[in-house]
This record gives sequence, structure tokens and C-alpha cells, in this order.
Amino acid sequence: MEPKHKPKLLDCDPSSQPAQFPTHRHPPELWEQLGRVIASFGFLEERLGHAISAITGAKKAPEEQAEEALDKWELTLAKALYDPLGKLIVDFENAVRAHQNVRILMIDELIDELKKVAAYRNPLCHGSWRAPDSRGQSEVFYVDRKLRRFETAIDVALLTELQSHIAHLACHVFNSVITLGCEPLDGKTSEET
Repeated sequence: MEPKHKPKLLDCDPSSQPAQFPTHRHPPELWEQLGRVIASFGFLEERLGHAISAITGAKKAPEEQAEEALDKWELTLAKALYDPLGKLIVDFENAVRAHQNVRILMIDELIDELKKVAAYRNPLCHGSWRAPDSRGQSEVFYVDRKLRRFETAIDVALLTELQSHIAHLACHVFNSVITLGCEPLDGKTSEET
């Protein structure tokens, strides 16, 4: 016996879609700025990893515990290469707070700002973009592990502002290493990176 109604297939023939589908409804400026934001997040993550490594590597250990401390630091170095942004922020905060010169940094403000920009990373990198509205703002469909939906409308202006803020934060992270009296691991200044 055949079903009374045949299921309809959705028409999503790749050859019949517009050029640049599914991103064709957004201006190229949005995609350029999004790319710059994502690249800036990558740079921030790298700076956090370097900072964690430099700050934790500056910690002195008694000679009888040196081997154990070195093994632990090697693990810290490895994790700083692959941990996600949120974990890097936590590890950076812990490293700074454990440093003897922590009082000379305004760490609370920096950590708060890092957490604010981190809230954009996964939605911008992994979200599904809806068509822009009449103001050029797009909803980005993204739900996190706690089933919280991303609610911020995104446009070129917000992405431009976010990219600039991420770059400034990366510089503050880099400068925190110097301020604490630690040596940057790569030995490069911010202009050389």
C-alpha cells in the first residue's frame, strides 16, 4: 500500500543557487570584517598562550622540585597551544593572580573585557547567518552547550568595533607579561608579530 501523500523534497540543488550561496545576501564588507574578527580572535588566543607560558615559566621552584615543576610547565605549554579561548582566559587569570607582581595590574578589568569579547567567538565562528534586515543587521543562529541562544544582531559596524577591541585586548595581554617583569617567550614586540 502506497502512502496517500508523497513526502516533498526540499529543493537545494547546488547548481541552481545564486553565486556565493548561502552568503550572497550579505555585503562583501561584512564577510571581510568577519574574517578580520576571526583572525583577531586567533591572534588573541596566541597572545594568551604566550602570556600563560611566560608568566608560569617565570615561577621559581626549589631545586629539589625543579624537575617536577618543569614537567608541569611543559604540560602548561602544550595546553596553551590547543585550549579554547574560554580556558585560556581562565588559565591566564590564574597565572597572573599567582604571580608576585599581580598588584600592579588591573587584572579584574582585563579579565572582564576578555570574557565579554569571548562571548562572540563561537557564535561568529560557528553560527548560521540569517539574511540581513533593512538596517543591515543579521541574526546569527547559535546555541551554546547550556542551550543559551545568541541574541545580538550583527552588522559591519559592530564587527569593526569588535575587531578593534580584540586587538587592543591582545596588546594588553602582551603588555601584562612585560608589566609583571616576565620575558616574552618569542622575544618579539607587538610590532613584529
